[in-house]
Amino acid sequence: MNNSLAFLDPVLFAVLPYAVFFSFFLTTIHRYRAEAFTYSSLSTQFLENRSHFWGSVPLHFGLIAVLTGHVIGFLIPRQILLWNSHPLRLYVLEITGLIFGLLAVVGLAVAVVRRIADAKVREVTSVLDWILYAL
Repeated sequence: MNNSLAFLDPVLFAVLPYAVFFSFFLTTIHRYRAEAFTYSSLSTQFLENRSHFWGSVPLHFGLIAVLTGHVIGFLIPRQILLWNSHPLRLYVLEITGLIFGLLAVVGLAVAVVRRIADAKVREVTSVLDWILYAL
């Protein structure tokens, strides 16, 4: 690894996850207390359901699986390290994680293409939608 980029490992894998969790919970609590019951139910699902299905389902299944794996690894790290001590189990875990990660990326790509290609969906797409996709 290039020594000039060595500082990125602690930032990306130690600091950033905690900052994301902290900001998520802080923002959720603040929004609930300041603007309760203002969550929008504006959905593009009503405009075109078929391509929405092929973007939404893989995206959500992939995200749920990947996040669940990370939460389990965060809650029981020793057991995960013990599980990973056998190479075959480690390969199964890595391949499964890769498959669900790719599933999430494919779902995200379909959702973004749908937002760009469909005029009706593009019309109801806000700046916050694009910020969410970027994150």
